[in-house]
Amino acid sequence: MNQLISESTLKDYIKELTDFERINARLDYYIEPGPYKRPFVQWLCYSITAYFLYSLINWLIMRPYNYEQDMTQSKYCAQLAEVDNRVRRYKGREKRRPRARIQISSENVYKQQNNCPAEDGNNNEITYDSNDEEEFAYPHGWIPILESADLAPGQIKSVMIMGRDLIVSRSENSKSISVFDAYCPHLGFNIGVGGIVRDIEGQSCIECPFHHWRFSANDGRCLQIPYQSPDGTIPKNARLKKWHAAEVDNFIHIWHHPGSEYPTWQLEPIPEIANETWHLAGRSSHVSNLDMRDVLENGADMNHFEAIHNDIFFFGSYLPTLKWLTSWQAIFKHGWKPDWQACNEPGQRHKATMTLLSWITLFKLFRIMYIDVRAHQIGPAKVNLCYKSDRYGCGVLIMSAIPIGGRRVRYVQHIYTSPTWFSFIMAKVTLIGEINMIERDFIIWNHKITTPNPVFVAEDATLIRFRRWYSQFYVK
Repeated sequence: MNQLISESTLKDYIKELTDFERINARLDYYIEPGPYKRPFVQWLCYSITAYFLYSLINWLIMRPYNYEQDMTQSKYCAQLAEVDNRVRRYKGREKRRPRARIQISSENVYKQQNNCPAEDGNNNEITYDSNDEEEFAYPHGWIPILESADLAPGQIKSVMIMGRDLIVSRSENSKSISVFDAYCPHLGFNIGVGGIVRDIEGQSCIECPFHHWRFSANDGRCLQIPYQSPDGTIPKNARLKKWHAAEVDNFIHIWHHPGSEYPTWQLEPIPEIANETWHLAGRSSHVSNLDMRDVLENGADMNHFEAIHNDIFFFGSYLPTLKWLTSWQAIFKHGWKPDWQACNEPGQRHKATMTLLSWITLFKLFRIMYIDVRAHQIGPAKVNLCYKSDRYGCGVLIMSAIPIGGRRVRYVQHIYTSPTWFSFIMAKVTLIGEINMIERDFIIWNHKITTPNPVFVAEDATLIRFRRWYSQFYVK
């Protein structure tokens, strides 16, 4: 039986059809291609693709690579025990043993500095102390303390170096830097916490935050006490101890000598960095528990290259994984030909040179990706590693060991290269490879002790020569 449709229902039905056709027409206007129509979906896809391409190009070419890692965290300190456990379980010699208890943590270091009990109730686990300079021997020479990029014009920065609190200041015109002991001689406040840089009568001054005593940035003398009467006299011992400082290759260094002797040699800037011919392609920073000498000694330890650096760098730095991937060395592995020599020329005995030829071996037959490396060790805490390749460009990797206190060291690397896009990308790859390689060392270094009289064999001749050369940086 046919049902009659009322006139109002018919009108509503026609209106719905009209609205539906209008919506379709609007969608066709945005979606369907045509000479007078906007391809909205295509435009959106192109925009998203362009954004990701721009982000990728910006990361690869324009933006320097930045990496920071604290190797004293528990997950890294535990890895050495995990290597032992996994290898034993794999060989089936015994069941997995409990993970070794970690005795060093950055949180406990902070708590010991502030006389707070550690979480496990044991305050004797860490030997690090902010006043341990008399107990721990630091090498003398030019010591890096801060990256230049971390100190803006007119800023004061507080740093802990060799167990001592220091302040680093930069004048408002960026022409000079100064390094002083951090504590005001008045009541002992740390000027690095709230202190500011002021320009008084054309002279850069450092102002204490608590009473506004003002000290000259040139020699540390107190120049002004705001509340002192005009006829008052400023005490002669109202001054800050100043350190000899130098800013070279975008690092701020101080001259350290227990006998307070003046610098006997100077740092020489790299010309390509000084005239900005080479640009910064990346940086890395690692905090680890080791002696400063261990960092530089690594280059002279020829026999450790075959032990932990044969696996390709993109396998990573996690030692248990590398143990499982050892079989891949039959397909491709790193090859090394290192050499280390001290400089015996007069006035240059604080320098040493390491040459290293690196390559990758395929199927134990072919060698590819040759890179010629020459590392210049300058003093007790600085290495300039210059690399050169006909295909991958040239550059320099600056390695600096910053002693925080005791056996706690910050290891910072800057890599510079020519401003071509391919060299910039390859410099980042080089830095990433260096990070993976050095972290393999750090994981083991975290469990190392300083052995006064190590047992050497004839094949350790370069290590013996290095330690004899490095001993010049300690006061006898």
